[in-house]
Amino acid sequence: MNPLERLSQERLDGRNRRMKSIIETAEKLFLVKGFEKTTMQDIADEEGIGVATVFRYFPRKEKLVVSVAVHIMEKKIAIFESVNNLDIPCIEKLDQMFDFFMSLNLSEFQNHTRLLDAFESYAALSEQPLEGIENYFAAINRTSKIFEAIIEQGKLDGSIRTDIEITEAFISITYAFASFSRKLTIFQSISITESGCEFEKQHKILKNIFLDYLRAK
Repeated sequence: MNPLERLSQERLDGRNRRMKSIIETAEKLFLVKGFEKTTMQDIADEEGIGVATVFRYFPRKEKLVVSVAVHIMEKKIAIFESVNNLDIPCIEKLDQMFDFFMSLNLSEFQNHTRLLDAFESYAALSEQPLEGIENYFAAINRTSKIFEAIIEQGKLDGSIRTDIEITEAFISITYAFASFSRKLTIFQSISITESGCEFEKQHKILKNIFLDYLRAK
């Protein structure tokens, strides 16, 4: 790499680091103040830069909001990919995938869950499609592709059923379980059953029902 190319790469790396830092700062503020009440000036002040710099990277706040949501999704995708890369049968991967969703009540994941729920409501109530929203949908699609790859493995290793539309069943079950996990995370301080069953028990019961349904007989 010649000096000019090296300088260009260093500038690109510096820009990427700054963009990531702004996104992470925005994520913290959005969690505390919400999307509506957090201003670009708030983010600039917290980041220790001029607000013009924030606008240079993100000309509209909506674009920054979407970037935060995508940033959170990418962290989840990295976990899904790590599970997919494990050298274990498909049904065991599904077990670990459900365990991940059960961990959403941990502090970091809990914050991510709250923000993604708030983001989806924010996007749904927006009069116009948010700038960059296609990147969020692309992240969701990447998640689906990973799930599909796990299922394809299961068809080959014989650990899951093949007498049903297994791909559709798994994706439906996964999103239902993930949604259930997210709701329990948000309302974890409220008992939602008359028996006062702990959330962990509810998770395990549902997980076992789903795994028994998907497992090869």
